[in-house]
Amino acid sequence: MQLCALFISAQRGGPEHSGNCSTLPRMELDTRNMCAPGPPTWIAPPAKPTTEALIRAKLTEYRNKCRERDRLILEAKQGGLTEVAIAELSGHSRNTVRSVLRNHGVS
Repeated sequence: MQLCALFISAQRGGPEHSGNCSTLPRMELDTRNMCAPGPPTWIAPPAKPTTEALIRAKLTEYRNKCRERDRLILEAKQGGLTEVAIAELSGHSRNTVRSVLRNHGVS
C-alpha cells in the first residue's frame, strides 16, 4: 500500500520580517511518494468471522486436543501407569480413561 506524502519546507525570515514576498515561507511539493492521480482507493477492513465459523474453529481445536489427550493416555498406559493413576494425573475421570483405552484396543 502506497501512502501519499506532502512535504513542506519553510524558509522563514527572522523577526525583522518585512512585507516582502520573497521572505515568506517557501513551499515545495515532494513528488517522490505521490499517489497515482484519481480518487483515493479505500481498502475495506477484514470481515469478522461469522458465529458459525467461530464455533467450527473451536470444535476443530477441541477435536485436536482430544486426539492429544488420547495419545497421552495411551502413552501413559504403555509406560506402565494404571488407569487410576492416569485419571488422577490427567484430571479426567476413570471412565474417560477406560473409554479411551477401550476405543484404542488397550485393556
